[in-house]
Amino acid sequence: MKRLLCFFIMGTALACLFGESPDSYKVNYNRYYRSPVSLGFGYSALSPLNGYDTGAPYKISDLSLGIQYSPRPLPTLQPELTLGYRISDSQNSLDADLWDSNGYYATGGFRFIHRFSKSFEAGIGLSGGYERTLFSGLSTDGMVSTGFALGQTALYLGLNPSYNMNLTLVPSLRYQHCLDSYHTDMNGFLFGIGGVVSFRFGKDPDSPDAVIKSLNFTNAEIEPLFASMQSYYTKNPFGSVTVTNTDKNDFHNVVFTFFQSGYMDAPTIIQELDVIESGETVTVPLKASFNNEVFMTEGVTPLSGEVRVSYAYNRRPVDQAYPVSYDLYDKSSMLWDDDRKVAAFITPADSALQNYSSFIRHSCKEDVNRGHNAQLQSAMQIYHALAEIGVIYQADPLQPFASVSDTEALTVDTVNLPRNTLKKLTGDCDDLTVLYLSLLETLGIETAFLTVPGHIYTAFNTKEAAPTAVRIHPDRDMTINIDGELWVPVEITLIGKTDFMDAWQKGAEQWNSLEDRVDQRSMYLTAEARKEFRPVGLRETDLGLQYGDAPQIASAFSRDLDDLTEIILADYYRKAEERGSKQDYNRLGIVLAEYGRNSEAISAFNKAVRKDSSYMSPRVNMANLEYLAGRYDKAVDAYLSVLELLGEKGKDASRSAALINLNLSRSYYAMKNTEAAQKYFSAAEAIDPERAAEASYLAAVSSGNGISRASEAAETTVFFMDEE
Repeated sequence: MKRLLCFFIMGTALACLFGESPDSYKVNYNRYYRSPVSLGFGYSALSPLNGYDTGAPYKISDLSLGIQYSPRPLPTLQPELTLGYRISDSQNSLDADLWDSNGYYATGGFRFIHRFSKSFEAGIGLSGGYERTLFSGLSTDGMVSTGFALGQTALYLGLNPSYNMNLTLVPSLRYQHCLDSYHTDMNGFLFGIGGVVSFRFGKDPDSPDAVIKSLNFTNAEIEPLFASMQSYYTKNPFGSVTVTNTDKNDFHNVVFTFFQSGYMDAPTIIQELDVIESGETVTVPLKASFNNEVFMTEGVTPLSGEVRVSYAYNRRPVDQAYPVSYDLYDKSSMLWDDDRKVAAFITPADSALQNYSSFIRHSCKEDVNRGHNAQLQSAMQIYHALAEIGVIYQADPLQPFASVSDTEALTVDTVNLPRNTLKKLTGDCDDLTVLYLSLLETLGIETAFLTVPGHIYTAFNTKEAAPTAVRIHPDRDMTINIDGELWVPVEITLIGKTDFMDAWQKGAEQWNSLEDRVDQRSMYLTAEARKEFRPVGLRETDLGLQYGDAPQIASAFSRDLDDLTEIILADYYRKAEERGSKQDYNRLGIVLAEYGRNSEAISAFNKAVRKDSSYMSPRVNMANLEYLAGRYDKAVDAYLSVLELLGEKGKDASRSAALINLNLSRSYYAMKNTEAAQKYFSAAEAIDPERAAEASYLAAVSSGNGISRASEAAETTVFFMDEE
């Protein structure tokens, strides 16, 4: 009985050890591979251990038929019922048949079985019952019958070749006790070793039909995909699929992924859910992280991707796949359902464009006017360079922008990449827009694209503050004020037909014509649109471009710049002549000087002095002209003269004095007199640290480092005085 108790304790310990928390959604093999009913056929060889006092050895064979039930709530605890037939063959040579017997028995009990995997399980069982034994050699009068009470504990070590088949090794310990007083010699323990072959009823949960029916996919809705929108699809859905849990169990830890072989490096996780309840329907958005192979396609490519879902079913991981088909359009295609998408075609990182823009700047470097806005001059140069190589506007004969943008029915349009437009030398409004903006962006110029009904064109940021709009153009309607900075609109489709100034004028007119209908015009900053629609990937190759004739580009640029200069100066002349104030003539002189018209500037400054001989601003500015002409000693004399006058007026600590000190510092550095330069820089810094910071590099040179670099800068820059 002690051994029986030990087996019982061991069985209880195993059940506790292998039991699992109901809150765990990892694989529970006991539940997942549970078979409701199992029917087993067993054989065991038994050997008496003690208490069998018949004086003879025995050969005992036991045949059994058992049935087990596995309850759903606790599948490890399995009630069982067994019917058996035992044959005892005495091996005594003297009375060979005296103790031979046959027994029929029935037992009932429980097994504690734990599955370690799909294929292996182990456990312990406890049972008890009754056996009717027949002895054929104890009496000459015939068969002797008696009854025995049975108790048994057994270990089960099982292998499962398949869900429905089980092979179990069964070591056991049986105790039998005779129920009458005549056969007590048969009382005692018997050790058995045997095996059971069982057939288990039910459906294998790993069979294909069992899994596929668990989660039902329906209503796959996928839009055509566009290679140009590669980055967009990583965060925004291009379709959806509906799934329904048709099982009576909830699914936990659900993860949906999408994968397209050949065009993705790894599956993209598109949705994660803690649970899909039984009968619940979920719509899953489809997203994808495509690699650069999508940019290598041409035309329309039919593809079949795979939506895959993994989840825990009865605490066991399950994986299902569902194919989805769609069309992939090449990188030159797009839908105009969102105008911002055109940002994907603006490609300033293209080395071919960078090389071309560098050539343009180099061609025009001698004609750049430091008085004009740098961004505006670069835009002029690019415009004329494109015209020089023959780029012209040509409406798309099949799908012009107006037809695909002004209709509610979305139509696939083709937008040529800038490098392709450069090779073809023709393009419609969207092609020329992305080309022009891409080239501007290679120079670090902030750009935007404008849309009006049936048309798209360009704009760029001059970085000029709105209060100084006159320095861009005296007509404020020629610029667009965005957050205090002035943007210039350019009707790029006029390229090759007219000059930049006309294209600028036309762009402004189109924008301003919708002043009362602002809902019909839009301005999209390229930088903002690019956050959502990044530029397409390129396999860069040398375009073999003919960049055009550099002198011709420079000449056209210079003509346009002169025209703009005349427009701006005409406004300053008009104001000076109409009002006749010293301030207006001084401002006119400053603008003339910045534009390099020094003789006219001196005339304007002299008129300002004649208006007021004590007016010091024009005197400082005339000294600046000496400085710009390289006559540094004369500039220094003039600066010192004005600085002395300020001292006499008690204004030697004024902002005007700070400016003059800075100009003196620049002049002395240009003359390689670092000691004097440092003296006047320090004086300027003490008066106006903010203004001095604009030339702070001068302070570093006083230590003897970078003199030539500072001197070179000093020779090309100077502070003009507008107001005292």
